Amino acid sequence: MFSLSAITAPFWHIFFEKGADDGLFGFSSTRSFLYTFGTHYILFGLSMFTFWVIGFIPDKNLSVKRLSYMINILFCSVALYYLFYVFIDSNSPYPDYVYEIANITCSLFISFLIFKLFNNYRIKRLQEKKEADEFVENAFSFINEVNKSLIQ
Repeated sequence: MFSLSAITAPFWHIFFEKGADDGLFGFSSTRSFLYTFGTHYILFGLSMFTFWVIGFIPDKNLSVKRLSYMINILFCSVALYYLFYVFIDSNSPYPDYVYEIANITCSLFISFLIFKLFNNYRIKRLQEKKEADEFVENAFSFINEVNKSLIQ
C-alpha cells in the first residue's frame, strides 16, 4: 500500500481543478501543494525501498552494506527534510533558522529510527531463517535415526 501511494503521489494534483485559489500550508492552491508534496514523497518512498533492498546484501560484504546504509540514511534525511519543509507555513512566528535546525534534526533522527527498524526486521528475519534451518536439520536427523532403527 505504501509503495502504491509513493508511486502515485506525484500525480495526485491532477485530480484538483487548475487555478483554484484554495491555498494550503502557504501554497497558492491545493494542486500546487499536492504536486510539491508528491515529488518529495516519492523520494521518501524510494529511500524506504532502498533500505529494504540493502537488507539483501550478503553479510560477507559488510563494508559495502554499511556504506550503503550510511548513504541511504542521508538520502532518507534529505527526503524527509523536504517533506517537512512542505508543511512549514510562510507566515510562521519564529525565525527561519529555528525551522531549519528543527527540520534537519528531526530528519536525521527519524531516518536513523527507520534504519534501526529495518535493521531489526532484517535481524529477526535472519534468526527465523536460522531456526527454520535448524528445525529442518533436526527433523531429517530424526528421520534418519528412525530409518536406521527400523532397518536393524
